[in-house]
Amino acid sequence: MKYCIDENSDEPIMLINTHIGIDDVDGMGIDGALFQEELLYLDTLGKKRIQIWINSIGGVVIDGYNICSAILKSKTPVDTYNVGVAVSISGVILMCGRNRVGMDYSLGMVHSPNGGNDAKVLELMQGSLATILSAKCDMTAEQMSNLMTKTTWLNAEEMLECGMITEIESTDSKNKKRMITAANKFDEALKITNKLITIKTKKSMLKVTNKLGLNDDANEDNILNAIKEIENKAGAEKEALQEQIVEVENALKDLKEKYNALEIEVETEKESTMTDKCKNMIEDFAKVGRITNDEVTIGSWINLAKSDFEGTKALIEGLPLNSKSPVIEVTNTTVLTNPNDMMNVAIKEINNKK
Repeated sequence: MKYCIDENSDEPIMLINTHIGIDDVDGMGIDGALFQEELLYLDTLGKKRIQIWINSIGGVVIDGYNICSAILKSKTPVDTYNVGVAVSISGVILMCGRNRVGMDYSLGMVHSPNGGNDAKVLELMQGSLATILSAKCDMTAEQMSNLMTKTTWLNAEEMLECGMITEIESTDSKNKKRMITAANKFDEALKITNKLITIKTKKSMLKVTNKLGLNDDANEDNILNAIKEIENKAGAEKEALQEQIVEVENALKDLKEKYNALEIEVETEKESTMTDKCKNMIEDFAKVGRITNDEVTIGSWINLAKSDFEGTKALIEGLPLNSKSPVIEVTNTTVLTNPNDMMNVAIKEINNKK
């Protein structure tokens, strides 16, 4: 990360230590978009808090908005520190922190935005910045806008008084030299520390060796070999399971093929049985004179019965016994091939005969 000192820390520090955005003379300073991305990434890591140390003369407002939005939207608490000067848009960024800390030598400055020729846009932008600056201090947006118009500088005490910072850290309380009163105590303290570390490490390793079924005096190589054996065993078991899976899949495939073949066989047998049933019924009707006893007529009635057995049976039973089957007149261009059509025509003819 470019702006974070140590992303692995529970309280990572991000630095705004130069101008913000692109300057015509000094080039690119703090990239607001990249700073925003890095801060929001830290917000996903479950940190205790995020610190932002500011020592900047300000710069491009748009880049500053990116940083402000990231601070205000972060779920992780973000504390801002004025460790030098927080001027212009960097002062606005300072005001977005949960806790805002200044050193006793810190300075702040607010002023109206400048650049461009559109006075209306500059006026709107001043109102926008005044809203952020006044949100957490004891001033209204109008009062803050008046300070901006005057280009107002404030020291640490004045920033604390108006609420721009929440506390002041004293210079004389920082980085004091710590000394051991007796030099010969250092070696003794070091020995005690090393002993404690050794005991703690040994106790921790006992848990590992016991878990692996090794002796208490097992060394590092013994532990590594035991772990390797476990890995080899796990690998062999995995291969065996994979082979079993393949066998089960093949068996399932065979069963599926047998099932499909049996299903076809059953369906064929079912169709054959139905055909025989229909044939027997139609031939019986032909024998008693319900229908004409010739191959073409019997074949047509069999096909009709296969489509609707009960309906065909009822239809034939309604025909006069010992009489000639009604002749169905059709035009030369009409060919009845659909069983339902045949049934409808036959019913019509029977009704007409009545």
